[in-house]
Amino acid sequence: MAIAESRPAAVASLLARSRTDASATSARLVVSVPPDAIFFGGGLPDPMKYPTDAMTRVLVELLASSDHEALGYIHGAGDGALREAIAHRFSAQERVDVAADRIVITNGSSGALSLLAIALIEPGDVVLCEELTYPGALATFRQMRARIVSVPVDGEGMCTGELASILTQLDRERARVKVLYTIATCQSPTGTVLSAARRRELVDLADRFDIIVVQDTTYADIRFADDFPPELIALAPQRTVHVASFSKTLAPGLRLGWAAGPPAIIDVLKEIRTDLGTSRLLQRMVAQLISNGDFDAHLREMNAHYRSKRDAVVDALTWSRPPASWNVPAGGFFVWLVLDRDDMAAVEAAAARRGVAFFAAPYFSAGGGPEVAGIRLAYGELDSPRLVEGIRLLSDALSEAT
Repeated sequence: MAIAESRPAAVASLLARSRTDASATSARLVVSVPPDAIFFGGGLPDPMKYPTDAMTRVLVELLASSDHEALGYIHGAGDGALREAIAHRFSAQERVDVAADRIVITNGSSGALSLLAIALIEPGDVVLCEELTYPGALATFRQMRARIVSVPVDGEGMCTGELASILTQLDRERARVKVLYTIATCQSPTGTVLSAARRRELVDLADRFDIIVVQDTTYADIRFADDFPPELIALAPQRTVHVASFSKTLAPGLRLGWAAGPPAIIDVLKEIRTDLGTSRLLQRMVAQLISNGDFDAHLREMNAHYRSKRDAVVDALTWSRPPASWNVPAGGFFVWLVLDRDDMAAVEAAAARRGVAFFAAPYFSAGGGPEVAGIRLAYGELDSPRLVEGIRLLSDALSEAT
C-alpha cells in the first residue's frame, strides 16, 4: 500500500496561530556570529569559573548514597531539600519570610516565565515591561497573545511617573492589565538598579490598579555593593512573583530556576506544569551546595571576578574615549553604552570589519517607545584581554562611523 506524500501547505495550515505572535521576537534570540569575533552579546557566565570541583564532590556523595530517590522524577513544586535551602537563604538575605511551600523549582527562569504566562495571561491581556528588556520574556508573553505595553527607563530604572500615566490611560480604555514584568535589579540590557523610592511607587501602583508584579532576578546575585534596595517581594509579598535562576551563578546547563510568590499563584504553577520536573539529582546537588556553604563561597569569588571584568571594560572605555556615554553597573554582566548619534547600521558595519559583534537596542526593544542608540556590552563570558581588545576595536568603529 502506497504512502501518500505529505502536503506542506496542508500541514502548515494546522500550525497554531499563537506561534506567529512570538516568531519575530524568537527569531532574534538566535544570532550568527563568526567564530573568531569578539562577541559582547551573550549574557552568559564565565565557563572557566563553573564550580566543577564542588559539584563533582557533591554528586559523587549523592550517587554513592543509598538514597535512590535522587535519580527519580520529582513532580510539582520540586525537591523539598532545595526549596528549604532556598527559602532559608533568601529569607535571611532579603529579610522577608518566604516559606518553602511558596517556592516552585523550574526549568531555569525561562521555565518560570512560561508557567506564569500560562497561569496569568489570556489573549488581549496587557503586560507592562521596561521598554528595553529580555527578548525571551517578550516572546513568552506574545505566545499567549498578550498586548505588550512598554514603560521608559532611565538611570534609576523603570520610570514610575510614566508608569502611573500609562496605567491611568489603560484604565480609561478599560484595558485588562494583568502583569507588570520587571528586571528591577541588575537590569538587562541597561544594568540599572531600580531605586528604593521607585520600588515603593511601583508596588503602590500595582496595588492601586490590581496587577501582579513579576520580578526577574536572573542577574541579581552578581553584586558589587552591599547597599541594594529590597526586592519587590519584600515590599509586596501578596502581589509579587519573584523569579530567579542558578544559570548565572553556577552553570546554565543545570537548567535550574525557581519562583516564589503568593500561594494562590504558586499552587497553580505546580498544577499546570507537564514537564515532570527538572533533574532531582541536580536539585539535590544545589541544595547541598547551598546548605554546606559552597554556594555562597563560590558567589563571593564570582562577584570579585566579575567586578574585575566590569572594571576592565570601564577602564578600557575611559582610555579609548569613544563618542558615547556609559554606566558603571553595581552588579550583573552588562555595561550599557549610549552612542552620541543614532546610526547603528554604520556602527555595526564598522565593528564587523574589525571582528567585533554585539547586541544593540533594537534587539531588546519592547516596542511602543522611542528607540535609543545603545549597545549592551556583556563581560561575563569573555576574558579580560579579549574585553580590552574588543573595546579598543569597538571604539575605533564608533569613531569611524561618526
